[in-house]
Formats: sequence, C-alpha cells, structure tokens
Amino acid sequence: MADVTGEGGSSSVGLRNGPSAYVTGSVELDAGQIASILQCPDGHQVVRAVVLHELGNLVGLGNVTAVNQLMNPQVQTGVTDCDAATSRA
Repeated sequence: MADVTGEGGSSSVGLRNGPSAYVTGSVELDAGQIASILQCPDGHQVVRAVVLHELGNLVGLGNVTAVNQLMNPQVQTGVTDCDAATSRA
C-alpha cells in the first residue's frame, strides 16, 4: 500500500427530501512526509498540490482517474493547481 500524505473529507446533514449542508470536515497531513517533500526540488508546489487536493475533498470533490487533474489521488508531475492546462510543466 502506498504512503498517504494527506486525507480530507467532510460530513453533511439534511432533512428528509430537503437540502443538505456540510457541517464538519477535516484535513489531516503527515508532517514527516510533508517535511520530506519540502526538501525536494519543487517540493513547495507538490505540498501545495496535496493541500489543494485535500481541501477539494473537504468541500465535497471526489477523486478522479484522469492523471492530468489535481483530484487524482496520486501526485502527478506538473499537476500543481486546479487548472491542469496551466499547471503542467
């Protein structure tokens, strides 16, 4: 199993047949892995991408299989922002 650098998510509540709202959420980051990543070239951009990805999970975005998207659960070289077209190296 691959190392997990971060996890994020939220919970919603709603009335039956009515609107729902997110009421709680959290993002957890592995401090050791983050510190290690920051030592690498472009480490700050990679950590930023991890944080943005987990914040996306927090607000309800799901993971995707497209490797050119920030919401892919694996860090992808050059994908460091929500707009993959402008974030590819």
